[in-house]
Formats: sequence, C-alpha cells, structure tokens
Amino acid sequence: MPIDITAEKLIKEIKRDLQDTLDSLQDDYIPTRVLQDAFYEHNCPEFEFFLASFSDTPSALIEELCKKELEENAAIALASHSRLPVSAMTMIARESQHNSQKIALSANPAISPQAANTLAQDPCISVRASLAANKEVPLRIREYLHFDTSPVVRLAGLQRFADEEAFKRACFDLDVQVKIKAIFTGRYDDEFLAVLAHSNDHIIQSTLLERKNLSPKILRPLMFSPYLDVATSCLELFELDPCDQAGILSFHPRLIEQMLKTQRLCPQVLKEFIHGAESDALLLLLETQDLELDELIKLAENAQADVAKKLIFVSDNHPDIIRTLSRANKEILYTLALYADLQPQQVAQLFSDSDRLLIYILAKRGFKCPELPGLLAQELLEDPIPSIREFALSSKELSPQSTTTQEINHG
Repeated sequence: MPIDITAEKLIKEIKRDLQDTLDSLQDDYIPTRVLQDAFYEHNCPEFEFFLASFSDTPSALIEELCKKELEENAAIALASHSRLPVSAMTMIARESQHNSQKIALSANPAISPQAANTLAQDPCISVRASLAANKEVPLRIREYLHFDTSPVVRLAGLQRFADEEAFKRACFDLDVQVKIKAIFTGRYDDEFLAVLAHSNDHIIQSTLLERKNLSPKILRPLMFSPYLDVATSCLELFELDPCDQAGILSFHPRLIEQMLKTQRLCPQVLKEFIHGAESDALLLLLETQDLELDELIKLAENAQADVAKKLIFVSDNHPDIIRTLSRANKEILYTLALYADLQPQQVAQLFSDSDRLLIYILAKRGFKCPELPGLLAQELLEDPIPSIREFALSSKELSPQSTTTQEINHG
C-alpha cells in the first residue's frame, strides 16, 4: 500500500473487495492517521469489520469500536482481536446477546481471567466448550470446566489439552465419549492402567484394550473380566503362564474355547483338562492342539464315542490308539468297527463275545478275521446274511469239512 494512501482510497478498496483488501494489507503498515480519518469521517460497516479483523488496528480505535453497535460479523471479529481491552472483554462476556460473539471471545488467546471466569458460567454449552479448548485460559478455570455438567464441554477440554489429573478423572466420566477419549489418548503409567483394568467397567476395559503395547500386568486382570468380549480379546494379546491357564479352567469356563484356539496348553493343565473336560471340550482340544501320542493315548483311555471317532482320524489309525480303544465298552467297539481301518489282528482284538451287531458291522465293511474262534465261525456259517458267512469263512480255525458243507448248503 503506498504511503500516501488516503482514507477515501482505503474505503473504496474495502467496498470493492473487503476480504481481498484485508488479506493484501494484513502484513502492511497503514498510518494511524489514515485509519482514524476513515473511521471518524465514514460511517462504513465494511470498514468497521476491517478494523475489527486487522491485526495492527490501534488500541484506541479498538476501544472506539467497542462503544458502537456493530454488525454481527464485525462483533465476532472484534471479540477475537488480540488488542481487545480487558474492560471490553468483560463487557462482552457479561452483556453480549450474541452467543457467536461470546464463542469468539472464549477462543481468544488473549482472553482476560475476569472474562474467562464469567464465560465459564455462561448457559450456552458452545461458549463453555470453546473456553475449555482455549489453552491460555487460567488453570483454575480449566479445572473447573473439567467438571462441567455437559460432556461436550468436558470433551472439548480433553481434545485440546489437559493435565494428567484431568485425564485420569475423565477416564471415569459418566459420558461415554469423554471416557473413551481420555482412556485412549491419555499418557498413563502402568499403575494407573492397572486401576482401569480392575475397574469392571465394560467401556473402560474394552477401550483400554485398544491401546498399544499393554504389559501382562495390565492384560492379566482383563483376562478375568466379567465381560466375555474383553476376556476373549485379551487372550489373543499375550501368552498365558500355567497359573493363568489353570485359573481359566477353574474360574472362567466360557474362555476355554478361546484359550484352546490361541494358547498352547502346558503339560500340567493339559493333564487336568484331559481328566475332567466334557466331550465337546475334548473334541475342541483335538481340533486346536497338536498333541503328542502319549497324550492321545490318555484321551483314548476314557473316551466317549464321539471323541473316539475323532481320535481315530487324528491319530491316522495309530495302532496304539486302536489297541487302547479296543479295551473300552461296546459303544467304542462299534465306533472302531465303523470308522477305523483295521488290520486282521486288530479285528480279533474286538471280540469278547459273539456280538451280532459288531460282527455285522465288520462283515459289512469287508474285514477279515483269521483269528476268529472256530466255534463262533462255525455258528456264523449258518447265518442268512451273505457278508457274515463270508466273514466267518476268513477264520483259519474252520475245518475243511465245515467249509465244504457251507459251500454245499449255500451254493
């Protein structure tokens, strides 16, 4: 701007394009005399807005603006000015009818303590929220706003800044959004994080799990949370020691499935699990854990039919598993006959009496049994079912005469 600029030229430029003029002159020097002449000699609302927005407007003109009834945009700009007198700040805070002007004042970094104290009591939530987000507000007023009745105000303070104690208090705020913001963004030591982990508050615990790099000291109490989603998520984040695994078996049975999917059971816990778990849990154990042969044999010793069937497939018909299962009750013997790939000597291990159903299953699957007792084989030769007679013929204890007779009778 030329140094010989006149009030008339300045007003003309402002009326032509106020914002462009304001932007182009923001870093330039305008003589105070020119600004005064333009203010006193021209009743121009656009120039009033210019003065309220121009960072180098003299304090005397700012004070004069405070005495005038300005248009709303100029009043808002004036409330944001860094040279606004303390008396004017107090007057706006107490008397302004425009919330927009009070919001602008509450966000002004130069706000006076007196004006801030007044605005902290303002009935408009947006005014108090703007004040809570102003980092230049005195500490005592910030602390007061941390206890504001509106969660919007409390959250505004947390989003911009807060001291450690304010963040800690906000972790237990009644409003969910304030609580989540404080837990997720605050900087806390493990001692305080452990307090949050022990809180038994669902929002606190679930939000806490969203933080990175939680130590086992924090995760362990979360693992025994009364909320299944929290406890389940926790199991994926760290490796349990034997005591933790035993604790889940004893006190948190709903977590057993997730523990089996995410953790390798230690020998002591595995032994206890095999001894006391129900069939559904044992089936899950076989699906999720890579068990050694001796552990599979332990399972086979007292297995129910559904577990026995799973053991047959998991062990790939291991002879030791077949042998162990063959010592069990009739239901397990039927299971072996139905699902196992048996060798002739293994078929012989299944017979303690002439169970017709067992014989029928074995015969139907095409098994042979050279060790089938002769008397039993002789009896089966008279059976009307061809597959059973065929099964009987596999016995090496049958006499040639019996075989010939059978061929004649059924030839």
